[in-house]
Amino acid sequence: MIELIQEQVKQVALARKRAALAKQHKEEAYRLWQEQNKELLQEENFASLALSEMEGKLREMAVQDYLQTGNKNPAPGVSIKLMTRLQYNLAEALAWATEHNLALKLDTQAFEKVAKASPLPFVQQGEIPQAFIASNLEER
Repeated sequence: MIELIQEQVKQVALARKRAALAKQHKEEAYRLWQEQNKELLQEENFASLALSEMEGKLREMAVQDYLQTGNKNPAPGVSIKLMTRLQYNLAEALAWATEHNLALKLDTQAFEKVAKASPLPFVQQGEIPQAFIASNLEER
């Protein structure tokens, strides 16, 4: 049995070497690909940044329009939804959670469930408009 185990150890060692070599070859090929496609990767990065900025601006404009007009659908593919947010003093919330044996550290998710279900004097609930952009704007 010991001979079989020793042989298996050798096989595992060999398999590890092969796996490490294959990984090294893949990483070298990927580095080479990145080097050869540097401009393409930069173009993608710039396009993603521009898209993110444009979407942020569109959301900002939609929320501003909603705050002025109350219109929840300012343009095709753009909508406003009111998201419930709780505002509270963390120290008071932690003191309450400790008193009610919820945590040594405030579990905000559990705390907010309780605060939504049974209002607490130090928690204010309000709605915040949030803009959503449809993933496909071409069909609109």
